[in-house]
Amino acid sequence: MRRFWLICASAWLAGASAAAAAPRESLVVEFRLNDRAAQSFASRDEEGAFHVDAQTLRALGIVAPDGEIALRDFPGLTYRYEEAEGAVLIQCSAACFSVRTIDLGGQPRVAVQPASPGAYLNMDLAASAVERERRLAGAFELVGFGPFGSLASNFVVGGEYESLLRLDTNWTLDFHERRTSLRLGDSITRGGATGAPFRFGGVQLATDFSLDPAFVSFPTPTLRGEAATPSTVDLYVDGALRMSTQVDAGAFSIVDAPVLVGAGVAQLVVTDPLGREQVLAQPFYASPALLRRGLSDYSLSLGLARRDFARASADYADPFVSGVYRRGLTAALTGEARLEADKDLAGLGLGGSFVDPVFGQFDLAIAASEGESDGSALSAGWTRTSLGVTFGLHTEGASPGFRRLGEDAPPDRRQTSGVVSVDLDAYGAAALSYAARDARAGPDVRTLAFTYAPLQSGYGQWSLDALWVEEARSVLSLGVRFAAPLWGDASGAGRVRVERGDVSAALSLHDMTGAGLDWRANGSVGEIDRFDAAVRHTGRAHEAALEASRVGGHDGLRLQFAAGLVFIDGDAYVSRPIRGSFAVVDVGRPDVPILRDRRRVGVTGIRGRFLMTDLRANEANAIAVALDDLPFGVLPVRETIEAAPPARSGIVVRFELGEGVSGETHVVDETGAALPAGVLLQRRRDGARFPVGEAGRTYLTDVVEGDRLASETGCMIAVSPQALAGGAPLSCRRA
Repeated sequence: MRRFWLICASAWLAGASAAAAAPRESLVVEFRLNDRAAQSFASRDEEGAFHVDAQTLRALGIVAPDGEIALRDFPGLTYRYEEAEGAVLIQCSAACFSVRTIDLGGQPRVAVQPASPGAYLNMDLAASAVERERRLAGAFELVGFGPFGSLASNFVVGGEYESLLRLDTNWTLDFHERRTSLRLGDSITRGGATGAPFRFGGVQLATDFSLDPAFVSFPTPTLRGEAATPSTVDLYVDGALRMSTQVDAGAFSIVDAPVLVGAGVAQLVVTDPLGREQVLAQPFYASPALLRRGLSDYSLSLGLARRDFARASADYADPFVSGVYRRGLTAALTGEARLEADKDLAGLGLGGSFVDPVFGQFDLAIAASEGESDGSALSAGWTRTSLGVTFGLHTEGASPGFRRLGEDAPPDRRQTSGVVSVDLDAYGAAALSYAARDARAGPDVRTLAFTYAPLQSGYGQWSLDALWVEEARSVLSLGVRFAAPLWGDASGAGRVRVERGDVSAALSLHDMTGAGLDWRANGSVGEIDRFDAAVRHTGRAHEAALEASRVGGHDGLRLQFAAGLVFIDGDAYVSRPIRGSFAVVDVGRPDVPILRDRRRVGVTGIRGRFLMTDLRANEANAIAVALDDLPFGVLPVRETIEAAPPARSGIVVRFELGEGVSGETHVVDETGAALPAGVLLQRRRDGARFPVGEAGRTYLTDVVEGDRLASETGCMIAVSPQALAGGAPLSCRRA
């Protein structure tokens, strides 16, 4: 019996070896998939199955492992052989292709330029007179900046203060690539979901997403689909078309789709060449309170808590440490932890935010403190925002012994708030809000507010409001407001309010454009009569305002003047107060108009420079010179420069001007025939080369008086800006 089984096994092995050694038919085949084709050697076994190299499949866009591949065993692939055509026609499901990623995340990160060393001083001076009382006061901010960061200090003099009062002093260094800032000096802690922010002096290291304005820190929906053939994909978000693109056959994924905050629906419409549509809908909920999965956000503060800010220059308490750490755990869940401690108090807090496409956002946080008395706190909230309706509810409570760093008094027993707002389409919009405060000290407070605003008509905008407040007693007030444009940039508004049987009315007129001469006038009558008027002038180097008022029979007058002094790159400038980033544009020529984002903002001075303020920090600002106003024969090497200054700092933007003109011309020989195409012309002055095209056409740049061009054919061309601008052919003559 054993011998029988040995004979059978030997026969099976021999058959298998013979089958393995069976010769395959080799042939040249064209493989076709959709609109792609690849011709290659292939083999066909006795059963008619094709075997092909992986490179052939990859040429068709199919993801294939290395080595020889049997088509019948490839997942998602079917084929048939058309012998008359010598072609293998392939059909593939999405499993054959790699997933194409379509990133709609917007502009790439901007390279922020290092600040040029410099400084600026902001001054805000005020003189006031109320009855017989006279006051002079000034607020000052001094900032030094450079590649080392920025050092800033602000202080006030006069007014209510007998001497100089310092407010904040700090040095800030931004790490743009890491979206992180380091600050030494006065700052404010980050409270998080369970803490309270407070002022301190010391060191703070924290995430700052504003260093990269194009970066979206919160999760956005990832939309997936697949196309059987090359197709068109349209993305609709809440019914609005946001993207249209072409995709090859296979699976695709759309990331960082532009969405609005709140609940919405994203639709993918996949249309094949025959016009057949496939619609994929995906609900989403986007919330800035969340972080992308794996993204961290933190703030670590160490130093001395500050007391009596704006009343004392340097009153600091005991040392403390405080830290908040947030992390995106999933696309729908973000967690938070907070720790703070000083010599008398230790606090710990945990929190999280969760979103659901249908139900909205849920927030929960718990905290505990230990010190002279122990306590705990709990807060919870729910928010759902959509295009038509917004709901919100939040409540928090604390036990009697709970304490937070930076708070002198224990928190209230409970605070609750809620809001509902509805978009009524053709009937306008309405909102209802409620707030309740159960105080540990003082009376409890309840408020209920309602507002309604119909759609704006051609005559103006109406709004109605009602406010109920319960504190020591209940008070209900009703009001109506109407605002309308008047003439030019001027507008006006009137308001009537009824409260406890008393009627008050107010009227305001204003023309506040933010540039040149502005004015406003207000008047109200009721329990206290009040009238005031102001005129303001905003120029290139100042802001000035004159205000007059009469309140309850008392007259007042106030004069204010604000300006800035800037020192950078060896020059000094007088400007409006510096409230952001700025740049000195250096053209090297006077009276050259300067453009920002295609709008004229000024002209260069006698030294060929212009101070441009109010630039967007950490973002690209398009700065250009007006070409039409440059002298003949002068062109900038670069017409536009994308300037990205750091925050609280300035940079120098230099335009290099070429002393020549550019344009297209024709080059002919002494007989008038066009020079042959492909001939190179070399300029003697700088060696620049210019190829000759069809019919002798060529394009010359930076042509100045006296230029000479040598041709490969052995002739010489004399050219000038006038000859180039004249349009006549240039003659190439032999020496």
